Amino acid sequence: MNSLKNFFGFFFGFKGRIGRLHYALFLLVLAVSYLFASMILELMNIGRVLYNNPTTRYTEYLVYLSAIFALLIVLKYSLIIRRIHDFNEKATGNKLFQAILWTDILSLFNLSITYEMKHFVNLAMTVISISCLIILAFKKGDIKENDFGKPQIPFWKKTNS
Repeated sequence: MNSLKNFFGFFFGFKGRIGRLHYALFLLVLAVSYLFASMILELMNIGRVLYNNPTTRYTEYLVYLSAIFALLIVLKYSLIIRRIHDFNEKATGNKLFQAILWTDILSLFNLSITYEMKHFVNLAMTVISISCLIILAFKKGDIKENDFGKPQIPFWKKTNS
């Protein structure tokens, strides 16, 4: 039970710090997860269209879509917040975090709006968000202990003793 709690705390926790390498690796895992989830959901949507059963399949599709992307968003913000803690800053006071948060919020509102430039606005928000995520991967954190704990030990330096 304790190992399960540690596992979920490591992936979905908002306390502590995470180093550049762990953040970059998890960012790759997150990107692959987004692609995989999008492919699975698109296959479900194609199945709904092929079998011509729009009522039950569409509700099921929306439930899966919401659940998968809720998990991915929690994982994304968990990583971002712990990475910002590595700079000895709170996430709410960090400009990169605010840029990522506002682009995510505005992209939700952008879904319901129809206008000619919608695709360009979506592309611009995606580029801004990805740029901020990449900057977080390269920005150096505190070497010593800060308000959010000790620095994370790289996995190649960890021992079983």
